[in-house]
Amino acid sequence: VAADRIFEDGFETGDLSKWSVLHGSPTVTSGDAHNGTYKAVLSNSGDWAEARFWDSPVDHAFMRAYVMFKSFPSSYAQTIVLGVWNQTGRYMAEARVINDAGTMKWALQYYDNGAHYIVISELVNPELDTWYCVEVESKANTTTDGESRIYINGTELTDISQTGINNNLQINEGYIWADTSLTRWYDDVVINETYIGL
Repeated sequence: VAADRIFEDGFETGDLSKWSVLHGSPTVTSGDAHNGTYKAVLSNSGDWAEARFWDSPVDHAFMRAYVMFKSFPSSYAQTIVLGVWNQTGRYMAEARVINDAGTMKWALQYYDNGAHYIVISELVNPELDTWYCVEVESKANTTTDGESRIYINGTELTDISQTGINNNLQINEGYIWADTSLTRWYDDVVINETYIGL
């Protein structure tokens, strides 16, 4: 894989300078990181950070980050965690957490045939104050055999995997996100064209 097709940020620089787009007031702080000294903290007013990780779009992308939830959405609400997208505003594969009547569940938002859809996993439930390895995959630029997946701690959430979908756009960027009034920590972000894993 060419060097310009890899994005990595363990936040050990102590800032967010590797990220091309910042919104709100995400910060980098020391202490309790998953790896090393520093972690990113997203909270308050809808913070997000985008990585414009390729000069040219690609057909297959994986984005992995270690994530710790410090708060969850209220009942029947949901929150974005991370994902990859096309610059026209289409979210190609996105990991979310949904509060299903008090039970937190992982969810996949994916792009198919011009629209977005969300499916909810029943396999594993996220908890507060625990580091999770979250990875999304999108195989794109196809009208017949597109794919979208989520892996949690190296295991695919097979009950929400999508195959054979029409997602005929390419992938430009990856992002980490915290919705208004929610807080989470991120560490060891990697984006690549092949599976990354733990």
